[in-house]
Amino acid sequence: MFSYLMYRFQKYHKGKISIDGRQFSAIYADSLPKQIVGLMYRDGIGNDECMLFVFSREGSHPIWMHNMRFPIDVIWLDSTGSVIHIEEGLQPCRSLLGCKQYGGESHSKYVIEFMKGTVAKNGINMKSRMNLDNGK
Repeated sequence: MFSYLMYRFQKYHKGKISIDGRQFSAIYADSLPKQIVGLMYRDGIGNDECMLFVFSREGSHPIWMHNMRFPIDVIWLDSTGSVIHIEEGLQPCRSLLGCKQYGGESHSKYVIEFMKGTVAKNGINMKSRMNLDNGK
C-alpha cells in the first residue's frame, strides 16, 4: 500500500533519450521514491516510451518485478551511456518475498525499462549507447 501511495503522489517529468539513434520518450525516475516504485501499478507504457532511472552515482542497481502488471525489457548503462547488462521479457511477480532481483552485478549509473520486445525490435545490444537528448 505504501508503494502505491508513493506512485500516486509523485510528479514525473518526461524527456527524450536516444539509443543508437532510435528516440524514446523517457519517464524520469530521478528520486528514491520514484526509483522504488518504478513502473509498478501502471497498465503499460507505449512502444516508444521507457522509464529512465537516473542514480546519483554508479553502483549496484538491481530491479525486481513486484506489483508489475506487464512484462518488460531492462538495460543497465554506465556513466558514459554504454549498455553493460540486458534482461529481456521479465515477468510480473505478485509475491513480496519470492520476487527475484535482476541485474545489479555491474556498476551502472542508469537503468532503462521498456515494454517487452523493445530490446530485440530495436537491436539494442551490448555495443549500444544512450544519449540524453534533453540535457539531463
